Amino acid sequence: MASRAKCAGAVLQWELILLRVLYIASGSAIELDYHLLLSRDLGYLSDEDYRRMGHYLLEVRRMLTALLQKVGADRFAANC
Repeated sequence: MASRAKCAGAVLQWELILLRVLYIASGSAIELDYHLLLSRDLGYLSDEDYRRMGHYLLEVRRMLTALLQKVGADRFAANC
């Protein structure tokens, strides 16, 4: 029985670490969005490249958001 509690504690710890990493990645994606905008405004990126990269970044941000919601919802459901 104690090993099950240990296992549950390890899973909870892993989920918390995953949530933290996903939040950091989400923040990094927002920062990258700003850097792309700045690069375009300073002339380092063409408008076409900015739109293309922005489109890819938007896809990544959507995936991160969906994963964050899924992991968060699973964690909430497991605690109820």
